[in-house]
Amino acid sequence: MKAFLHAAVCALLVGAPMVRGQTTLWDDILRPQMTPTTVDVRSAGMGKVAVAGITGSNAIFTNPAAIGATQKSSIALGVEGRLGVIKDAYAAEPFDTYKKSSKPYMQLTHISAALPISIKDSPIGFAIGVGYHDQYTASRTIYTKQVESNGTTTEMYAKYRGSMNLISPTVALTIKNMFGIGLAVNQTLPGAFGKVTVATKTNGLETANAEYSGSAFFLTVGIRLSLLRDKIALGGAFYSPSQWTFKRDDQEEGDFTAPRMFVLGGQIQVTKQLLAALEFQTRLFATMPATQDGDKLNNGVAIRAGGEYSLDPLLVRLGISLENVPSTDMIQPDGELIAPKDKSPQMGFGASAGVGIPLKPLTIQAALGWSRFGYDNEIERAGTSTTYAYSENHFKLDLGITLDLPGAKIGRGETKVDEGAEVPQPLDIGK
Repeated sequence: MKAFLHAAVCALLVGAPMVRGQTTLWDDILRPQMTPTTVDVRSAGMGKVAVAGITGSNAIFTNPAAIGATQKSSIALGVEGRLGVIKDAYAAEPFDTYKKSSKPYMQLTHISAALPISIKDSPIGFAIGVGYHDQYTASRTIYTKQVESNGTTTEMYAKYRGSMNLISPTVALTIKNMFGIGLAVNQTLPGAFGKVTVATKTNGLETANAEYSGSAFFLTVGIRLSLLRDKIALGGAFYSPSQWTFKRDDQEEGDFTAPRMFVLGGQIQVTKQLLAALEFQTRLFATMPATQDGDKLNNGVAIRAGGEYSLDPLLVRLGISLENVPSTDMIQPDGELIAPKDKSPQMGFGASAGVGIPLKPLTIQAALGWSRFGYDNEIERAGTSTTYAYSENHFKLDLGITLDLPGAKIGRGETKVDEGAEVPQPLDIGK
C-alpha cells in the first residue's frame, strides 16, 4: 500500500509540493499541500501570480482585499484536469521494467461571486463575496506497471477522489478605489475533505475502499494598493496557520497543522497592451513536524512571474515559477529508511500559458501548465550508501468562465445598480 501512497503525494503542479515521512494515509494525502491549490484560471496561465492582480470574485481565494478593486460584480467558476509521469529509481530497482503515471481526470475546482458596493458622495466603499473551492485536492489516479525478471506482470491502480472543500465568506473595505483591506473566513463544509475515498486494484482485483473526512478553519487577510489609476497595483496577504482534524471510517483520528504563509506581489501596466507581474511567497516548512530522524525542514520560498498581452480580441498569458519543494524521510514497506540526500528544500520549476476570450460580459479562460521537480534519495545498507533519483513531471489544464455584471451603489436610503461611467480598469479584463 505504501507504494501507492508514495505516488499519491506527487506534486500535481509546482506549488503543491510533496512531503514524505509520515506513516498514516491521511498524512500522505494532506502533508504534500503546503500552498493553496491555484484555482483561478487567469492566475494559472500567468505563473500563478495572483495577490496584486486577480480582482473580482476569485480574489477571495488569494487576496480578499481585491474583491473591491473594481466597480463590477462578478461570478466565476472553473474546472481542471491533471496528468503526470513519475520516475522512482528506488521503486523500479527490483523490476525489469517499471512505469508509473498519474492518469488524466477532470473536476470542478471553484465557484465564486462578489458584489462591490459604493456609497454615494463618499470615498469609502465595500464589497462582499463568497466562494467555494478545493483548497487541497486529493483527486488522482495512479497507475503502476511492473514486470519482474521471470516475466510476471503486475498492474496496479490507486484511485483517490475528493478534496479539502472550503466555503469562504469574504468582506472588503475600499478607500477612493485606491486602497483596500479584506478578510476571508475559510471553513470546510460538513464532512469536507469530504468523503475522500481511496480504492486500489491489483491485476483487476479490488481491495476494500478507505474513506476519510475532516475539518479545518483559517483566516486570510489581504491588502491592496492601486496607483496611477490602477496602472500599478501592490498586494499582500497573510494566511493564518490552519489546524486540520480528520478521521478514517469513523475510527482513526488525528490532526495536522498547515504552516502560516505570507505573500507579497505587484504588477504594472507596462504599455496599453502589456501587463507584467511578480510575486514572492514564504514557505515556513520549519514549523512542520520533525522528520523520521528528528531533523527539522528548512524554510523555503516561491517566486512567480507572469505577463498578459492584449492581442485583440484575445488576452495571451505566460508565466514561470520557481518554488522550493520539501522532501523528508520515508519508511519503506520492508522497513528501510530512504531519505533525501540534501535536507534543504529542493527547487521545482513550472511554466504556463493561457488565454482569455472576452465576450462581454462573459470571459472564457483557459490555461495549460507544466511542472517538474526532482532530487536524489539515499539509503544505507550494510555500511554502504546508495543514491536513487526521483522526479515528477506534471501537466495541468484549467478551464473557466467569468461573468461581469454591474456593481451597486447606496445613498440617501436607496440602493440601485450602478449604471454610471466606469473608473478605467485596465487590469480587470481577464479576471
